[in-house]
Formats: sequence, structure tokens, C-alpha cells
Amino acid sequence: MSDLGNKKIMAQNISYYMDKTGKTRKDICEALGLSYMTVSDWINGKTYPRIDKIELLARYFGCSKSDLVEKHHDDRDNSSLPSNVSVPGAYPIPILGTVCAGDGVLNDSNYVGIFFVDKSIKADYCLNVHGDSMEGAGIHDGDIAFLRRDFELENGHIYGIVYGAENSAVLKKYYKTDQHVILQPCNEKYGPIIIDSDDDVWVLGELAGVYHKQEYDD
Repeated sequence: MSDLGNKKIMAQNISYYMDKTGKTRKDICEALGLSYMTVSDWINGKTYPRIDKIELLARYFGCSKSDLVEKHHDDRDNSSLPSNVSVPGAYPIPILGTVCAGDGVLNDSNYVGIFFVDKSIKADYCLNVHGDSMEGAGIHDGDIAFLRRDFELENGHIYGIVYGAENSAVLKKYYKTDQHVILQPCNEKYGPIIIDSDDDVWVLGELAGVYHKQEYDD
């Protein structure tokens, strides 16, 4: 009998990669926009995901689709992970698009891939940085910013923020006054973004760390 469509095998493989990466059902639901019941049914072997959802899961776990649909022995290795990643020292988080560290650009929130991050960094997802307005904080054009969803909004902290009618997305220091929200860059070439009402501000997450891509690519 073919492994394709075998709900039990799929359930075992999803559970395997959850254990391997330290991810919970809630983590998967939040990262991939899936309902808790749907993911639970896959894990419990009640239903079988559609091919597009299998591809989504494979990208999330950093494995191939065959790793999820085919039966495996218990001695599976870490061949699906990049050679420089050790498990359980790293775990995958989704890259959701681009955030501007300049004057502000329309945020592309589409899922674009997976990034393996050290477990010492408590992040839920990451965004590519475009622009130089946060260089004073050590954040450069081309870097990858790690964001966490669980935070307390505090003045002077750096957040990924969407604001305004055009849904511009920026990485800035946040300040709240009685009348305004101020998004402050860390580069004297740029002035602050002043917003009249916090109703026009949506905080994507608090900065949890930065991967300096240029440093490693050179």
C-alpha cells in the first residue's frame, strides 16, 4: 500500500518534527495561520492535509514533503537541516516578508521561507530589513530582524510597526505621549514619524535579536 494519503504516517511524521524542533500545536497554528482543530486532527491521524498544506508544513519544519508523507525508521538523522545547524540548538521560525528601516514602505507580509535561529533567541518570526535608519542601534540594510509576539509595549523599545492608511511597515523605537505616537529612527539622517492616534498603529512584535547577513555573506 502506498504511503501517500496514510493519515497515521502523516501524524507520526508531524509529531516527529514537532519534537525535533520544539514546536507546539499553537506555534504551528500561529505561524502558518491554521486552526487549532485542523492541526490537532492531522496530529491525531483523523484527517490528512491537502498538498498545499503539506508543502507549507514542510517549509515550516525545514524538511521535504516526502519526509512528511513517507514512512521512516526511528534512526532518521538531521540531513534535512542545513549543515551548520545543530539540533536541538536551533529551531525554525517563518520569514514573513520585509520591514523598512528607512522612510516606510508597504509591508509584504507573505510567508517567504524559514530561518533557523538559536534557542537562546526567543522569537516567533522574522522579517527582512530594508534601509539604514536603525544603524545607530546596530541594525543594517539586509539584516534579518527577529520579533516576538509576547511583549509589553514600552517607550524606547524597538518594535516592528505597521501604521497609516497605506499600512507602511517600519522598524523603529516606539514612544507614546498623551496625543501622539512617535516612531524614532536611530540615524540622524532621518526624522521621527509622528502619528496622531494609536488607533492607526499596529505593533507586529518586539525586536528580539538581529542576524547580520552581510557579516556572514562576505
